[in-house]
Amino acid sequence: MDSLEHQMIESLAYCFYLADGRPEGKAREHWLEAEELVQAEEQFEVEASLASNILGDQAVVEPEMPGLFVETRCF
Repeated sequence: MDSLEHQMIESLAYCFYLADGRPEGKAREHWLEAEELVQAEEQFEVEASLASNILGDQAVVEPEMPGLFVETRCF
């Protein structure tokens, strides 16, 4: 895991912690959830890149994947 990926997971896990009401003892759960989302998004980007290489100049239509969006800002 590179530093940027680690930072993304850390930020997202913290967002989950805040959204969950700052509970005690759920850090691992939040981390694993964030890690899964970041890795799924990275896999999606790799697959989209491969598809665009295969299709050449044709536009790649991204499938609808509700809930698969990593937002690293918490408000």
